[in-house]
Amino acid sequence: MIEIRNCPSSLIEGFDTYSPKAAKSLFGRIKVNPILGFDIDEFRNVGEKVFFQKR
Repeated sequence: MIEIRNCPSSLIEGFDTYSPKAAKSLFGRIKVNPILGFDIDEFRNVGEKVFFQKR
């Protein structure tokens, strides 16, 4: 798994997730995980699946 050392939004050092200011600005009160629940191969396959479903 990727180790986060900076806020993914503001790039401020010392945060392992979004900084409170960035999280409030981006998402309001919703808690969001900065790590996506899928890998790059799954992401690439989604486009192919959608393409074949439309045919």
